[in-house]
Amino acid sequence: MLQVGINNDTDANPDGIQMASFTMPGIAVMYDVSGDLPAERTLHPGETMWGGIFIRNANAAAGMNLADLTLTLTLESSDAEDMVFGTFYEGSLAPGDTAYESFSCELGQEDITEHLQVKCDVSCSVAGITYYSMHNLGDFAVVGLPPDIVFTSVLSADKLDIESGDTVTFRMDLQNIGDDIGSVEVTNPGGVTEANAEMIPSGGNGQIWISKAIYETSDIGFVVIGRSGDTSVSQPTNYVHIAVRQPTEAPTESPETAPLETAAPTEPDAADEGTSESALSSLLFLFLLFFLRLRLMAGA
Repeated sequence: MLQVGINNDTDANPDGIQMASFTMPGIAVMYDVSGDLPAERTLHPGETMWGGIFIRNANAAAGMNLADLTLTLTLESSDAEDMVFGTFYEGSLAPGDTAYESFSCELGQEDITEHLQVKCDVSCSVAGITYYSMHNLGDFAVVGLPPDIVFTSVLSADKLDIESGDTVTFRMDLQNIGDDIGSVEVTNPGGVTEANAEMIPSGGNGQIWISKAIYETSDIGFVVIGRSGDTSVSQPTNYVHIAVRQPTEAPTESPETAPLETAAPTEPDAADEGTSESALSSLLFLFLLFFLRLRLMAGA
């Protein structure tokens, strides 16, 4: 409300003072504040949070400057410590003019939160009156990135040429070239678990041994699964060729070609020799008797 006093110095009613009061409408909005923020509202540790603040003097009348202008930017977190970027002093802003202030910061694991609000506090004076306001420019979420599981595996065997049923020991050499791996599982191509191993830190190496009996010539390979939290990565190994020698049987001779066995000659024993000599003596005796008989007959 503006009150005006008029002093009449003329002859008519020279000492009279007339008072008049009237109300002058005020300006509802002294300035406009808006944010220049990323369109993607989900951020991750390691990324840069950037943005800017626009403030415009909404007055049109000359002399209605925004004096002692102060901007304070805050990242307000529901789960982490608030980040105050600082206070920007713009000095004075003439009617219709616009000022811009930018900011940026790198987010870390400690900044993970479901609600991150970009807020700006404005303080200024217009025509001797101080104005103060708070503005929420945008809401963000800072979400942890899934671990980057990257590793190499090389499969080898202690024997490549074996007899059927021999045991072969396979060795897997692992190298972790990504983030920490919490655990390692090794399966066959059918998904059956063959072995498990503990954590392999980032940049570390590990070895896993598996022994199996092999019965026929095969190309042997496995699947290595690296896990960290709820994230897992599967990777097949190279294949190792195992040659199995089948056992050889001794050759057998067929009945048609088998040599005939002949009995070795045997010498007569003593009893047979005695019988032969007795028969010869009897024969000589009979011959002598026959000869004597012939002589007697001739003499008669």
